[in-house]
Order: sequence, then C-alpha cells, then structure tokens
Amino acid sequence: MENDRNKRPKYEYDDNSNSSLVPYWMEEKVDTVVATMSRRNQNPSRRLSDVAAKPPFFLFGNVSNIAYESWKKMSQFLYGIEPEFVNTEFFSAMNRIEGYIHNLPTENRFHILPKPPLTIEDAIPRSKKWWPPWDSRKQLNCNYCETSGITQLCDRLGRVLADSGGVLTSQQQKDILRYCRGLNLVWTGKYKLGPIEPEHLEHILGYPLNHT
Repeated sequence: MENDRNKRPKYEYDDNSNSSLVPYWMEEKVDTVVATMSRRNQNPSRRLSDVAAKPPFFLFGNVSNIAYESWKKMSQFLYGIEPEFVNTEFFSAMNRIEGYIHNLPTENRFHILPKPPLTIEDAIPRSKKWWPPWDSRKQLNCNYCETSGITQLCDRLGRVLADSGGVLTSQQQKDILRYCRGLNLVWTGKYKLGPIEPEHLEHILGYPLNHT
C-alpha cells in the first residue's frame, strides 16, 4: 500500500474516447480519505463530466477497506467518478465506513421512511433483557459472515459466564467484549451469547425479511 501512495496511478485504457474520463481524484489517494473519515461527509463537492452527470443514474457500493487499486479500477469503469465515503453509524445499527461510486445528485438528501434501526437494541429488542451493563456496544462493528467455530466459542464463553455467576473480572470482561466486537456476538439469554441472526442483519441493512 505504501508503494501505491508514492506512485501516480497508471491508467489501463488508451482509447481516445475515454481520455476525458481519467479519474482526477486518484492522485489524492483514496486510502488517505478512508483513514481520516471519522464523521459524515456532507454533500461532497464533485466534478462530473457532462456524460456522467446525465441519466441513467447508478450507484455502486462496497466496504471501504478494499484495496486502493480496486477502488481505482472500479472508478475507471464508472466515468472516473470519485468514491464518496460515509459512516453507516448515521443511518443504521452498523458502524462501518462504506464507499459509493455514483452519479446521483448530492443536494437535498433525506431519509427514506421508515427509518432503519440505529442501535442493536432497536434492531433486536429482546436482547435488552440479557445485555450486561459492562457491554457498552450500541452498534455492530461490521458485517461478519463467518460461522465456523462460532457455536463452540459461544458455548465456551457461556461456561465462563455461568461459572462466575455473571460476576467477571475486568480482564474477563475485556476478553469477552473482544470476541463480541470482532464477531458481532449478541446476548440471546442469561449467560448466553450467539451470532446475529440473518433476519436481524437483513433488518439492519434495510432488506425485506428473507431477502437474502
């Protein structure tokens, strides 16, 4: 990645018809933008060509932690438009930075109703009964889809909780929270953790039930 930061991007297309679509933003290094993105990007100022600014409108999204070279290549296929990065904590119960390449208008944005849940408690109300006060999470960290070994891990953590009667040392709390944050575990019962269910994740992401 460091090498990428010190090099001018090489464009892969020599077709003269595309010469005006060279992504100007690439020299500004999208990975730097992502690294410093800590608050909502309000109505970004963008330069769209006459061709890109007209219908049909399109939107392509991905998580921001893909490689800089990947963002560069995707932009080349989409009129050289600069990605817009947003933190999903402002409109969902998930806290992660996502990038979008699009030619949609950026003025006069508004929430589509009904608004999605903004916290884990809103998305999974029944979890509140079992949520311990030392777990201060309000949002999920990522969209974690790996399931291998999760059941066994949750069983082991449950035994630690049960054996202690729910009274954990500071280090035990930190260890359990590390797993909860890294794997998006939620409280499903007394001394019981589990992965977030697909229907809850669909709800958080704004999809209809059973969409996926």
